[in-house]
Amino acid sequence: RHGIMTKREYRGARQVEPLFEFIRQQVESSMIKLSKPNDLLTLDKKKHYVIGHFDSETSENYQIFSKVASLLREDCHFAGSTNKDEFKNERPTNDIVYYRSSQSSNESDQYYTGLINNQASFYAWSHEKCIPLVREITFENAEELTDEGLPFLILFHHVDDHQSVALFQREVAKQLMHERSGINCLHADGAKFSHPLQHLGKKLSDLPLLVIDSFKHMFLFPDINLMSVDGKLLQFVKDLHSEKLHKDFHQPPKAVQ
Repeated sequence: RHGIMTKREYRGARQVEPLFEFIRQQVESSMIKLSKPNDLLTLDKKKHYVIGHFDSETSENYQIFSKVASLLREDCHFAGSTNKDEFKNERPTNDIVYYRSSQSSNESDQYYTGLINNQASFYAWSHEKCIPLVREITFENAEELTDEGLPFLILFHHVDDHQSVALFQREVAKQLMHERSGINCLHADGAKFSHPLQHLGKKLSDLPLLVIDSFKHMFLFPDINLMSVDGKLLQFVKDLHSEKLHKDFHQPPKAVQ
């Protein structure tokens, strides 16, 4: 799509009508068009959006915005206006783009400061905003995440344990920002993924647990209480890439007396 390989494949029924509907959805615009300022108030506050206000639909900035909206259609919601007279307050002088997170995050709008007509730069910014550092893995998206080809760093937790998830998100942002291209950071409801816990010899009462799944072996982070110790999480990931975890799995180091 627009010169970039899409990673998500069709997973529906191999029948004419579902295939036709899938193709129709892929080719039609996924962007929400804003005609008046009040339309901003109707956006779903539980979702996050990249919002743009433009001079016209024929402008280069709007065309790039539309392309990026199409590329990230499964990851984010895009909304745009081209009625500059109606949106004078939102667009006082030049075209403007900003990211609006869900209301629950309680974050301020984050404005894009680069050139909108630079597709690579705008795509990179939008990608970073739209795809969280830590995503939830479920039975529904597990195959899709596996297809991305990266090992998993998974926090298994109780479904109501929001504190552990928040701590994990904070430490990933603090320690693993430069490791995003080499590992997928995820969190999962441990009750729904009891089988891998059993494989590790763990029970629900042992949650939360932090695990690397290399698709060959599962490696357990030694002490969840050390996750926030500076560098511990990063070293765990580096030990995966250096194959130290794999080596220690097959040849456990001798216990220190």
